[in-house]
Amino acid sequence: MEELFFRPYSREELKEILTERAWKAFKPDAVDHEVIDECVKYTAEEHRDVRGMVDLLRVCGGLAECEGSDRVEKKHFTKALEIFEMGYCKGLFDGLAGAQMNMLYPEENHVRLAVQ
Repeated sequence: MEELFFRPYSREELKEILTERAWKAFKPDAVDHEVIDECVKYTAEEHRDVRGMVDLLRVCGGLAECEGSDRVEKKHFTKALEIFEMGYCKGLFDGLAGAQMNMLYPEENHVRLAVQ
């Protein structure tokens, strides 16, 4: 069996993908270009997950909508990133088995065992 390798997207490719998605999902000029740039920068530097990048933009849009804003601005990105990172970390930890959690937090495990 031959192994397939998929190279990571470049920043330019990420920006092209997100710009196209933003164009389809939002009204014209509703998303500040700085928000697109920040989403791309975060994705390129942290995980290169295109689905996560699109979801991050979706959270930005949701925050703008909740605020009653006609535009998605950098302040929405900043708040969305906090929410996104908390959810991402929670998702990582939720998928861990008990033994894996014990490896991450061995001291807390001993405390819990002593209290039980």
